[in-house]
Amino acid sequence: MKIAAVVVLYYPDHTLLQKLIEAVKPSADTIILVDNTPASNVATGDQADLDEKIIRISNGENLGVAEAHNQGIRTALDQGCDYLLILDQDSIPSTDLVARQLAALDQIDTAKRDRVAAIAPCFYDRRYDYAGSFMLIDRLIPRKLVCDGSATVHFVDYAISSGLLLNLTVIEKIGYMNSDLFIDYVDIEWCLRARARGYYVLAAFEATIRHELGDTIKTFLGGKVQIPLRSPERTYYMVRNAILLYRMKHIPLKWKLYDCMRLNMRINGYLMLNSARGRHLQAVIAGIRDGLE
Repeated sequence: MKIAAVVVLYYPDHTLLQKLIEAVKPSADTIILVDNTPASNVATGDQADLDEKIIRISNGENLGVAEAHNQGIRTALDQGCDYLLILDQDSIPSTDLVARQLAALDQIDTAKRDRVAAIAPCFYDRRYDYAGSFMLIDRLIPRKLVCDGSATVHFVDYAISSGLLLNLTVIEKIGYMNSDLFIDYVDIEWCLRARARGYYVLAAFEATIRHELGDTIKTFLGGKVQIPLRSPERTYYMVRNAILLYRMKHIPLKWKLYDCMRLNMRINGYLMLNSARGRHLQAVIAGIRDGLE
C-alpha cells in the first residue's frame, strides 16, 4: 500500500512547514507541496530541497484550495498511490495518524470497507481549546458528533479536509474536488457527493491532528457559542458557495435548511463583531449575487 500526502501552501511559515513535513514523513511515501503563493517562495531549507520524498508544485498564483487538492490527487495517482492524506499548512498530524486511520477500517463491516471514500481524524485547536466535530444528517435536524472519546469509529456525512485520508481507488467514481468553489465548502460538497453516490466517510476517533482553523474565534456563553471572525474575502466565498450548494441536487434538503439557518447566524455575527462591517456587508451582497447567477 502506497501513501501520499498533499500540503496546500499560501505564504507558509517555513519553520512550521518543516515541522509538518517531519511529522508526516513516517506515514507518507510521497509528500506533495502545492504552493498557491503568488511569486512562490516555498523554499524550506536544504534538507527538504534534497528530500527525494518531496514533490513541489509552484503555481505562482492562488488557484484555490480545491484545485490544489486536485493537483495533489493527480500527482498521487501518477505515483501509483492508494491513499492521499490532505493537510493544511497550519496542521500538525501525529506521526501515527495514517496508521490509526487505516486501523479504523478493521472496526467496520468487511462489506463496507471498499466503499469508504475517506477517513477523517479528530482535530484540536489548542489556541481556543476547541475540539472538532463531525456532522450527521441521519435525523430531521442534522447533528454534530463531537470528538469526546465516547466512540472509536463512526460513519459520518462530512468532515473538514485537513487530515482527511482519501481512498484514491474510488476517486474516479466520486469525482475530484469542485474547483469552482475555490475554498469554502469544498470538503462538505465532496463528502456529501460521495455519500450521494453510495460511499462512506469514516470518522476515526483514535486518529488525531492538531489544526488551527485560521480564524480568530470569539466565544460566548462560557465557550458554548463560538464564532470565527473571517476576512471579507472569506465571507464572500462562504456566502456564494453556500448558495451554490443549495442549488445542487445531491446535497440533502435537511442540510440545506440547517446550513441556511446557520449561515444567517454567522453573517449577523460577522456584521456585529467585525470592525469592517461595510466591507463584510459588500461581501455578503456580492456572494448572494454571484451565487444566484
